[in-house]
Amino acid sequence: MSLPKNKVIISVQVDYNIRNLLKKYSKELDLPLSKFARNLIYIALDDFKILNKGGVIPLLKFFTDGVERHVKHEGIREALIALKDKKPVTISVVIDKDVKEQLDKYADYLGLPLNIFGRNLIYVGLDQFKILRMAGFVKLSKMASAFKLFVKALVDDNSANENHNLKT
Repeated sequence: MSLPKNKVIISVQVDYNIRNLLKKYSKELDLPLSKFARNLIYIALDDFKILNKGGVIPLLKFFTDGVERHVKHEGIREALIALKDKKPVTISVVIDKDVKEQLDKYADYLGLPLNIFGRNLIYVGLDQFKILRMAGFVKLSKMASAFKLFVKALVDDNSANENHNLKT
């Protein structure tokens, strides 16, 4: 099956244990892993935009640039900009083209490769998801989905009855 024109696939490297956690939560939500990861990226990207507009990201970038000017050792620089995954694995995530353009722009602004920026967004989104999960929003979401299916079935049943009554 080909991808719609407004969608693209990005590859993101995450830690093996994080991928397993993503699988667990996506199964809990009855979502494919790619869709769950996409949702996490979108949530964290929204937060990033807010922090950027509020001046927090430029301030952090200025601070990081200042630290990097004083750091001579390349290994220290790498530790500053990216977490080191113990067992990296690659996951593919389908996102909107316009979101990919935003990711490219912000990754370039931060001086990070796209797969690292995407990974960082997934990790931030995952932290937020864990908080919502502990607060019970995942169960609430599942109950809302079940109720939505119940209402749809009820409406479909009523429509079928009305059509049957019109014929008789």
